[in-house]
Amino acid sequence: MSPEDCGSLNEFLKLFDLPLSLMQTPEGMSEAVRLLADIIKSQVVIYAEIKFAPQFHMDKGMTQEDAVLAALDGMKKTDLKVNLILCCMRGEGNEEENEETLRLAKKYLEENFGLTAD
Repeated sequence: MSPEDCGSLNEFLKLFDLPLSLMQTPEGMSEAVRLLADIIKSQVVIYAEIKFAPQFHMDKGMTQEDAVLAALDGMKKTDLKVNLILCCMRGEGNEEENEETLRLAKKYLEENFGLTAD
């Protein structure tokens, strides 16, 4: 939850630093997806789509594909029906990373591994 006096988008995005730091390994990413799905399920939801940018999970050496595979692993560890949506990032200078995200989305959409959109 953001503070009421959050003055800008950049200030709001700083709130993600701590959670993102915990999702920089396959184990952390998998566990985060599992925990999120379990929390959602506890609210009597029967289906969820988790949207994330694999580019944000590469600080400790994971590739985007490692992040996607870890998220898919976390999905398998919950009873909730979950699919993923991969996000590209806005701005200049990350065109190659966005192309990689799109390639992964296409790969896992075609193979029906749990992605629903990009």
